Amino acid sequence: HLKAVRLAEEEEKPPERQGHWLIGQEQGLIVSTDAHELTLPRGDRPDGFDAPLADPIWLGTWRDTPCWATTVPKDVALPAGLHRETLVPMQGTRLPDDLLSLGGMAMQALWWDSTSGHCPRCGERTERIEGEWGRRCPGCRYEHYPHLHPAVITLVVDGDRCLLARKREW
Repeated sequence: HLKAVRLAEEEEKPPERQGHWLIGQEQGLIVSTDAHELTLPRGDRPDGFDAPLADPIWLGTWRDTPCWATTVPKDVALPAGLHRETLVPMQGTRLPDDLLSLGGMAMQALWWDSTSGHCPRCGERTERIEGEWGRRCPGCRYEHYPHLHPAVITLVVDGDRCLLARKREW
């Protein structure tokens, strides 16, 4: 489902802050309902929230439109026309697969960004690298990037039997 996403490339200048908005709140994705279909907010940076949105990360493009990811605190009321859908499949998400995959990738990038404010080498406060997902230390110039964790789950069946397996170390 992410094959339609073109990730931001090194040294590529981010576009104006317009496009699709992946707004995380807790373990949910803020969406609108357009003709009974769940969609991402689109256009200029959304407003109408009771609190400011976090500084957005440019993820790349999806459906030929820039994609921005940001968060809003859990206790903030949502503007009219928007609601939160869970990103956790076992909690009954109604998100289509493409939004679920894109939302999961955005939440991983946002989590990494929120926990990577200091250089792992020297401890100085890091800065975002423009047009990339990485952060750079202004002191020692070390650059580091998020480790996104895609996963594949497969069910192998043979008649009425299924194969259960696990990694030996687990």
